[in-house]
Amino acid sequence: MHLPQRNWFLRFPACCLLVTAAALLCCLPPLSRLRVDTQTRVLLEGDQRNLSSYEKVMEILASEAVLVVSMEHTNLFSREGIGAVRRVSQAFASLRGVADVKSLTHSVKPVRRGFSFAMEPLVTAETDAALAALREFCLSHPLMRNVMVSADGTHALLTVTFQRAFSSPLVQRSLRQDIDRILEPFEKEGPRFTLLSVPLIEDELRATFARDTRLIIPFGVVLVSGILWLALRSWRALFLIFINLSFAFIFVSGLWVTLGFELNIFSVVLLPLLAAIQLTLLLHVYLGAQRAWHAGRRGAEGISTMLGEVQKPCAFSTITALFASLSLALSEVKPVHDFGLMAVIGLGVIHGLTFGPGVSLATLCFNWTWKSSHAGASPVSTLPTLVMAWLEIVRRRRSLFLIICLGQMLLAALLAGRIRTDLRAVEFLSRRSPTRLAVEKLDRVFGGINVVQIEFDSGHAGGVNSPQFLGYLDEVQKMAASRPAFSGAYAYPQVLSMMNEIWEGGREGSFRVPENAVLRTLFVTALNAGRYPFLRALCDPEGRVAYLVLRSRDMPVGLYLKSIDEVLAYASKAKLKGVRVSAQSGIHTILESDRRIVDSQLKSVGATFVMIFFSLAGLWRSFTLPWLSIAANAIPLAVVVSLAAAFDVPLNSITILVGAISLGIMADDSVHLLTSWREHRRAGLHCPEALHVTCLALARPMVFASSVLIAILLLFSLSSFPPVRHFGLLSAAGLASAAVAVFSFLPAMLASSKPRSTVS
Repeated sequence: MHLPQRNWFLRFPACCLLVTAAALLCCLPPLSRLRVDTQTRVLLEGDQRNLSSYEKVMEILASEAVLVVSMEHTNLFSREGIGAVRRVSQAFASLRGVADVKSLTHSVKPVRRGFSFAMEPLVTAETDAALAALREFCLSHPLMRNVMVSADGTHALLTVTFQRAFSSPLVQRSLRQDIDRILEPFEKEGPRFTLLSVPLIEDELRATFARDTRLIIPFGVVLVSGILWLALRSWRALFLIFINLSFAFIFVSGLWVTLGFELNIFSVVLLPLLAAIQLTLLLHVYLGAQRAWHAGRRGAEGISTMLGEVQKPCAFSTITALFASLSLALSEVKPVHDFGLMAVIGLGVIHGLTFGPGVSLATLCFNWTWKSSHAGASPVSTLPTLVMAWLEIVRRRRSLFLIICLGQMLLAALLAGRIRTDLRAVEFLSRRSPTRLAVEKLDRVFGGINVVQIEFDSGHAGGVNSPQFLGYLDEVQKMAASRPAFSGAYAYPQVLSMMNEIWEGGREGSFRVPENAVLRTLFVTALNAGRYPFLRALCDPEGRVAYLVLRSRDMPVGLYLKSIDEVLAYASKAKLKGVRVSAQSGIHTILESDRRIVDSQLKSVGATFVMIFFSLAGLWRSFTLPWLSIAANAIPLAVVVSLAAAFDVPLNSITILVGAISLGIMADDSVHLLTSWREHRRAGLHCPEALHVTCLALARPMVFASSVLIAILLLFSLSSFPPVRHFGLLSAAGLASAAVAVFSFLPAMLASSKPRSTVS
């Protein structure tokens, strides 16, 4: 019996498995630290507008957590409505760890007391006249409308700040229960509440992920086991495959944790994806071993025969997947970068395990696996006939197949420009998600949740208080407020105008920046002494830089940036000498995010094509075959692009993975077919003969391997997170079209126009 001299896994299987078991024990301690991150930042990293707004709010409030409560009341400015706001505010103030509650009834306003200011409650009386005045003040004052009260006067905003950590899942769940307990009696009275808070979002993400896991895993196990049974017809082989998958999970997960990588609710798709890739390798291995067993080869000799058939094509296909993952690791988008590195590590491990300890396991259990198998004792008798008939159809309709493939690629080129790159955090959540519904309602009712900050540098400390600078910034603010794209425009002069209005007792026309330098100094001193949080959002502590804060509803990024550009153009045109206007801290991050997403998609796909081409050219020592493989994989990629454009699937930090990852996986079948065809050609067979023998040998493993991959990717369609659903559906469509392309486009290119005799 001839065995490869250097294959220790084949020659000494028992020893190799003992070493593997020892290594597994070393990976178990890190595995205990494996966690799936459900933090809110996971959602916001793909939407720089929402991330910027979130960070700005957290910076201003400087608390551990913030709960925003929108209370809807049919008659808010009545004794009943104000009373409900007060009681709800008091109920929240009684919660453990609450530092402050801001609402209509739990806020103060400055009032003039001689030559100074004092603070008194916003609601001082509840007479009809006082409540009517309060309504007029809240709906007309620019620092109250859409800040504490909705513009239509039906929603009041309560802000509850905590000085208490909510990182623990138990504490987050407890907070949700406390809130439900507080609001239940009020909801029975009629008011409706909308809640938004980071701990509540994270609790929802965790619960949603757990629910998806409980649904997808059992369904996936049953579905994939059914496909594997149809392919192998051996429960013992399924058991060995389960052992291989368990080895891979422990090794890969333990290595990720050791190297400091973290899984989140989106990158966790790597685990089933890597399992699917390993299953395709194992199918090629076990179906090859089955063919060897039916040919009369037993034990290590049968495994050696199998390795001679499948090891090289599997190695080539793993290399293409590695290059696809490596292209993602070069991305500027951190989630994509980490995903690519984790995929590279995982692919290397699963290939090493499959053709290392997996070979040792197969060697020890080879005869035991197949000796009782009868259902799969021989290939399906109709397979040679079907293969021959299909190849004949492809040969006769060669031009038609090629025209269809070319048409698909042209269609994709036309539709590519329609793919949306508008990144919105809410689109990472289901349309039925409480968080998404809350964000969309707050965005609609309170005039928008997107905030961008434009910086006005006066050039020296205290410069923002000069009358020329204040007049200039006030003019820009009024221009921005007049634009329909913005629901609010807030600037430092408004604060001084508010102080002047208070100073003059609310007299008509008094909401303006005071011309008197003494009054301005008095107002600035009072504001600095009060240490108002909102003041830091409009002016730096040194009085050198002032900010124009623009608020808008959720809208397409193009329209959003165009509106900001109009304000910037106006500000630059009217700019004072020595003043510097910049929006780099605002729109720069938005532009960068949008640009990086698009660039990452183009670079990852382009880099994958280039790396696959040159690696295959080196491995095959041919420049013709790599072009065929690339062309075959461009067809399913064109299908993915067309579907993404047709169904308005946005590019985000998850869906940009489809191109490179799918391309790396889709190359598997073409690499297997071309590698086997090349070996048969080198053995002296003519083109059609080599093609027939290749398709006859690879049809079953390729069809079942593709079926496993498509089945696992389709499982992602059950996810509650739209990007994961889109990733699964697009990738599954790409792989299905890749299988069709391999069995149509490649035979059409490889087959000669004249039929020749075949070999069995």
